[in-house]
Amino acid sequence: MTKTDKNARQRIYDTATALFARQGYGATGMREIAEAAGVNLSRVTYYFSGKLGLLRAVLTDYWERYYQALAPVGDFSLIGEERVRRTARLMVTLFREHTELALAAVNSHEVPIPEIHDLRAKIQAAHRESLTDHFRRLGLDVEDRVLMSLLSGLLTTIILQHFRDRYIAEQMTKSPEWRARANCEPLPQPEARPDEAFYARFAELLADLYLRGIKGLAVRPESGVGEQTRE
Repeated sequence: MTKTDKNARQRIYDTATALFARQGYGATGMREIAEAAGVNLSRVTYYFSGKLGLLRAVLTDYWERYYQALAPVGDFSLIGEERVRRTARLMVTLFREHTELALAAVNSHEVPIPEIHDLRAKIQAAHRESLTDHFRRLGLDVEDRVLMSLLSGLLTTIILQHFRDRYIAEQMTKSPEWRARANCEPLPQPEARPDEAFYARFAELLADLYLRGIKGLAVRPESGVGEQTRE
């Protein structure tokens, strides 16, 4: 593949990822992807065998990055609490650096296509044991289906919602076309984009919430902001 081909392929992939993140797979058309990427429609089919092939590529990329990001959590020297804290930090970094990819992948959960469901299930099954071990080492009953349904994906859901809200706010602020599509009025200028200190504390508080619940986030009356109660 020539450099020109690689650039075109990457441009198509990046464009599709952004459109899937903003408006969902079902609302995105092949011609729209091609026009936004500046290529002929046939190029999309040539590189990805169509829109479904693009979604497969997005899902595969996302899950590979997801599990690669969590690989350090598999360190058996980590105690349960530190595993949770490291997981929170790694996942916040992943979603911060790859917001559009994460949103595009998660938005695909609503796509009623057996092939996509099977792909997602296959990828997750390959890593199920490591996730089960995580809960087991926290002292939880991994055979309790109700408990596992509550905790599985909890951190991901909370982090994803934060970045989804920020992404939507940013899109609506800077894109008249996006506001027109969503039929929304312009939003006030958003606050300054969160920095490293914000996300460091975000990850720590999220770990506290996961480990101790709402009480774990309570601030002592005599303490300064940001100090959490330890029981």
